[in-house]
Amino acid sequence: MDVITNGKSLYIVRKSGSKKRSGGQGDILCGIISSLTTMSTKNKEIKENKDETLLISIAASCFITKYAALIGFEKKHISFTAVDLIEEITQAFKELNYTKF
Repeated sequence: MDVITNGKSLYIVRKSGSKKRSGGQGDILCGIISSLTTMSTKNKEIKENKDETLLISIAASCFITKYAALIGFEKKHISFTAVDLIEEITQAFKELNYTKF
């Protein structure tokens, strides 16, 4: 479970991730956070609620990373690596549209 807060708002990501951690997963999470927060804060309509938008982007990034890791682990089991996680990011991103994190 991941807890994301700014002291005012709170988001909890309950998605389970991989049963195995591999080097580079944190780097991938940082890259996804960077991408989503940059895209979301450039939207003029969102700038009014920038703090909330950033929290949602971070929570979504956690969901995507955990779900991509889970998909990758289910396919590769013990040989799962960060590269396998990267290969599943698109599928995890699509699932975000249908799932509450």
